[in-house]
Amino acid sequence: TRDEGQQAIMPFLDNILERVYEAVNGAHLGMTAEEVDAATGVGLNNARSRCTEHFNAGRFVVLGKRPNKAGNRNIAVYSVPRRTT
Repeated sequence: TRDEGQQAIMPFLDNILERVYEAVNGAHLGMTAEEVDAATGVGLNNARSRCTEHFNAGRFVVLGKRPNKAGNRNIAVYSVPRRTT
């Protein structure tokens, strides 16, 4: 069932979140979810969901949009907000 699947992935979720964060943090021009997937291998659905979670938590900002791989739509480019002191 869907609930069983979610429970099965829970132990790995923190690791996936961290991998996504580190990938985007290291990209000076930001990354789309497609690029996060290519860099981390977490799968596109996971990359999209984790980017959204980071965005909702304020750990990512959207720099703008750029075309997806297929070139048929523009998708969000995520970045880690830079602290100014």
